Amino acid sequence: MSKKNGYTTCTANYSKGFIAAAEYGLNPDIHIYKYPGNQLVAKIKAETTIRCIDLNFSRDCTRLLMIGDKPDFKISIYDIEQKKMLTIGETLSDKMYLTSGFNPADPNQFFVASPHNLTLYDIMQNSYKITKEDEESISKCERVTSRIHLKEDPETQYTDIIFDAYSKLYIATDQKVLTQLDFNTSEEKMKLNLEDVPKALVLTQRHLIVAFDSKILWYSALPPEERITTQQVLQKDKLTQLQEEILQTYDFENGKIKHMQYTKNLKKLIFGCEDGFLACLPLEAEIYNEEEEEDDEGSVKETKSISIPLSELGKFHTHKINGIKELGETTQVATIAEDNLLCIWEATTGSCLYRENMNCNLTSLEASKDGNKIFVGSEGGVVRVFDV
Repeated sequence: MSKKNGYTTCTANYSKGFIAAAEYGLNPDIHIYKYPGNQLVAKIKAETTIRCIDLNFSRDCTRLLMIGDKPDFKISIYDIEQKKMLTIGETLSDKMYLTSGFNPADPNQFFVASPHNLTLYDIMQNSYKITKEDEESISKCERVTSRIHLKEDPETQYTDIIFDAYSKLYIATDQKVLTQLDFNTSEEKMKLNLEDVPKALVLTQRHLIVAFDSKILWYSALPPEERITTQQVLQKDKLTQLQEEILQTYDFENGKIKHMQYTKNLKKLIFGCEDGFLACLPLEAEIYNEEEEEDDEGSVKETKSISIPLSELGKFHTHKINGIKELGETTQVATIAEDNLLCIWEATTGSCLYRENMNCNLTSLEASKDGNKIFVGSEGGVVRVFDV
């Protein structure tokens, strides 16, 4: 449990049963828990001044990547097995952050991206001999190398980046194209022409799912072909068969998608939108079946339109909450936040009953004793009164 001002970000590794959470406050701690049981396995000092804006476990859960917020924007890694901090010695060059992630095939490789820059990192293992009192031992040290991904157009901005299981990155930008990039060689393996600007990506066994402003498309993305050769093909040299064929579509008119991911059991697709709208599509990810693919080979597949109802999980603030007030003797509360929203919530269910974009910086919140009136102050010196 945090002893400061709560937690600002967290991450989980479902397969290994670990949760990491970063505190908010001066010289924050990061707590790593093992579940079930909520056992605290590590408490470390984050190498940032105020707070972390993101955390990421490697797939094997041997490393934890930490991204610091302003003023330092430091990048650091904690080695969970060795119980030591590995300082990257770099910061986000443009003081902005988009996303980051470890290579699922190699915990010594990861990327960090801002809207304008993508940096690829390799953790190098070096061994050297130490002689002490006529005894020789081997000690290991680590160093980090980095390289910048060079864009064809310097003005292009990244919108989302994900890894596959074969050390390939899928890069979405503000252009109508998606790039498949080899992490190890920085070679572009394929470009996929899109009908609009991609906003978020998810990769499953059979599909590359791409979210746009008003729809979601399922592109064909099959596992690498297994061929019998005299030389075994390395995992990192395999290539997902990405195709421009659109297999499924879904119309999404609830807001601009900012983030998208499947649940652990791959039975529900979760969406997070820029305006705080959170929703769930109960659509199970399809499993790759080699026999079915062989039967369909050469046939023209019709694009399937998905009509499953979307389940709304709620609408939430997207920035820091600056004020919260109970409304009289009811079970309702009002909140204001740095996203300029005034909201009224039903505390027993967590549902949002009312939200208003004030289009200004909100600084103070008060309510009448009976809860029928709300008073909202703004940075411009204006107080607005709402009749609840």
